[in-house]
Amino acid sequence: MTHPNRFLIIAGSVLVAIALAVWYTNKTPSATEVKPQTVLTDQEKEDMLAASDTNETPLATEVEPQIVLTDNEKKAVTEFDKRTREYEGLHKKLDASLPKLPDKATPEQIDKHQKSMVALIQQERKNAKPGEFFTPAMVALIKRASGATVAGSDGKQNKETIMDENPGTLPNVTVNDKYPDGVPVASMPPELLETLPKLPEGQEYRFLGKRLVLMDACCQLVLDLTPNVLT
Repeated sequence: MTHPNRFLIIAGSVLVAIALAVWYTNKTPSATEVKPQTVLTDQEKEDMLAASDTNETPLATEVEPQIVLTDNEKKAVTEFDKRTREYEGLHKKLDASLPKLPDKATPEQIDKHQKSMVALIQQERKNAKPGEFFTPAMVALIKRASGATVAGSDGKQNKETIMDENPGTLPNVTVNDKYPDGVPVASMPPELLETLPKLPEGQEYRFLGKRLVLMDACCQLVLDLTPNVLT
């Protein structure tokens, strides 16, 4: 191969290499190249919003108490809690003394068991009198809490809730009596329940006219009831 031919071959190889480098550079996107934005459909936007909503902090749903308890009221609540827990223990003790209901008990078996429980509790509490749970201090607290519940912007609605299906006065119902069958029980506003002491399972508050009743829900027994506390 002559010297001039060799020079031409080398020069041609260099030109080919340069051309390939330029072509490769143009085909490879740079690090700063801006990618086109993806256009979302309306449905995709809604789906993204819905997904983001699930990560938001849920709104508080707790009901705030209507009043702040004084020190004396806190003491009354402590004593009330003690007595409701003592009754809970009595209920469990008496229930354990009866034959256990089968898993698939018939209505007749349940009714018989309930009547047996009522008889045992009434015998055990035959000397019970009003005020055993609702002491004067507790009555004063309930009256103040009830007054706050039926006052203010939600007061009218709360009172309507209490009076809805409220059977009114039942003069023959007293402590240790069975709540009459078929007589409706009034609902309790959440605001008032949040203020009153929490009850053990199986016990509940109910309004009877303007009086508050503490009931054994299982046996529908009146454990205690207040004088008129609702204004």
